[in-house]
Amino acid sequence: MATTIKASDLDFDNIKASLKSYLSAKDEFEDYDFEGSALSNLMDVLAYNTHLNGLVANFALNESFLPTAQLRTSLVNHSLSFGYIPRSKTASRASLSISVNLQSAAVKPDTVTLPAGTSFTAIVEGVEYTFRTLIDYIGYDTTGSGIYTFVDPLGTATVTVLEGAISVKTFIAEPGTDRQVYVVPDQDLDLSTVAVQVYDDLNSDTFTSYFSANATSGGQIISTIDENTALYLPLETYNGYWEFNFAIGGLTGNNPTEGQVIRVTYLKTSGKNANGASVFTPTFPNLTVNNVSYPLLITTTAKSAFGADKESTESIRVNAPLSYLAQNRLVAPSDYRGVIANGVPGIKSINAWGGEDNIPAKYGKTMVSIVYEDTLTAAQSAATEQLIKTNLTDPLSVIGVEAEFVQPTFQYININTSFRYNVSTTNLTLEGINAKIKNTVETYFANNTGKFNDVIRKSRLQSVVDGADPSVLGNDITLTMTSRFSPLKNSVGSFVRSAYTVNFLSTIAAPQMTAAESIITSSRFVYNSKICTLRNAPLHSTKIQIIDINSNVIVDNVGSYDPTTGTVSLTEFLPESIVSGDSFISINVVPRDDSVFKPLRNTLITIGSNIANGIPDVDQALSAVGVTN
Repeated sequence: MATTIKASDLDFDNIKASLKSYLSAKDEFEDYDFEGSALSNLMDVLAYNTHLNGLVANFALNESFLPTAQLRTSLVNHSLSFGYIPRSKTASRASLSISVNLQSAAVKPDTVTLPAGTSFTAIVEGVEYTFRTLIDYIGYDTTGSGIYTFVDPLGTATVTVLEGAISVKTFIAEPGTDRQVYVVPDQDLDLSTVAVQVYDDLNSDTFTSYFSANATSGGQIISTIDENTALYLPLETYNGYWEFNFAIGGLTGNNPTEGQVIRVTYLKTSGKNANGASVFTPTFPNLTVNNVSYPLLITTTAKSAFGADKESTESIRVNAPLSYLAQNRLVAPSDYRGVIANGVPGIKSINAWGGEDNIPAKYGKTMVSIVYEDTLTAAQSAATEQLIKTNLTDPLSVIGVEAEFVQPTFQYININTSFRYNVSTTNLTLEGINAKIKNTVETYFANNTGKFNDVIRKSRLQSVVDGADPSVLGNDITLTMTSRFSPLKNSVGSFVRSAYTVNFLSTIAAPQMTAAESIITSSRFVYNSKICTLRNAPLHSTKIQIIDINSNVIVDNVGSYDPTTGTVSLTEFLPESIVSGDSFISINVVPRDDSVFKPLRNTLITIGSNIANGIPDVDQALSAVGVTN
């Protein structure tokens, strides 16, 4: 019987075994001892060569397609076929309020100038970083008090400083009309800070500013290109540097001519490492006005954020097709996700959905929710959303549709794990094995949640727990849900009577026929000077009650819950205070089905309470002992 070598078995040992099996079937090698002969060495070489060729072919095939490519250079090249340019490293930026006191000045000027390049230092995790202004800021004395406050070009009393060192790379334009490419050998270049200026010669003071073909110019999208358009196209090279491409014979814009000087100015940045700076010290603490030095008065209005490394390979893999589908216009929700994710640094996750799918419906809107890599203040979030609307969504969206930003909400999943383990196969104590299971669950949630559309499946979580330690023999996991709401306050900080609707990811279990276990519970709050909680009324009722810590009913009906829609509604609810000291009250519910949790719209899944109960498996099982957070 003929023996064939299976092409799919490319492991070295499998290849060699196949060769031995093939040769053993030949009459001339019958009863031949392959391991004890020189032929074994030859088969090793042949198996190694076959194995290596198989790996090379497999890797080459994988790198040929965007979904399977692993090398960054491959992903960058594939993204170009979609017209997509991955984000560069991005400088961290902060907002400062800066003023100067000229009350003692003999002659007070109309305005004062904080020049571009003014530098400040800040320390993040023991490392000093330099931030600087990129434009001139003009200061005005609007109150007549002699205090001049610097404002941005829009008139807002904000000075934006970016982290990095100003770098300049100069080229002399090459002869000919073919495509011109000039490489800046710097992997830390921030494309958003690049200024390209073309001078007639080395001694010229006048220049033409060129703009990036894949970005906005002054908030306006470059939609038409002719032979006079001053454009450049930045592309990432195979080694992580950046090349600047100019026109081809005037077909794609104005091409610098031979002998002209091309000057590329940019920030060389540390990226996300500089995020989180909150105290800024000017390198030169005084500003000179009319030959007199005056100290700068600085207040941080928003700590540094938005610094980011180069776009990751997985981000390129996801965003390149979305950007191609968008075609530089915003129609479908996926267009918003692709365009915004490519245009704004520091985004961890983004989701968008049509206003008609919102609850309540908002026709003529596209709803957008963003999770950033770093925690932003409310002012930073609002400013970022306004920039997105001005530079991206407003100019690119279809007429009659505008973007509306909504803050992410969190659905907390509580885990109660009961597992049996073999005490003879582990050196861990009961407390140790419980802690290990808890850490495993927390790691699973950390790796699989925190982004929109992340799904938690109970079966996968059980598999992870089973594999956490060789001693684990099996487990049973119960999952419940928690949502939070913050009671409204008046101007003096006291809670006011109001109605609340709390939404959950899935349907809620129907009320029980007995009072043994409540479907709805809550964290503690003070009501009528008593420590109380919420629960659904016993005996098959969806009515919500307020009870004290002794289960006495204080208010018989303060709302209800709908098992089908997964909502809890409270009416005329007025707590006096919250026992925990937090600004929110937690509502805990038992889901009808805890096998899968899939978030919708602006909801994110995160871990809530995490309890592990280990049961030692011996001749007579010991009673379970629980360890909780």
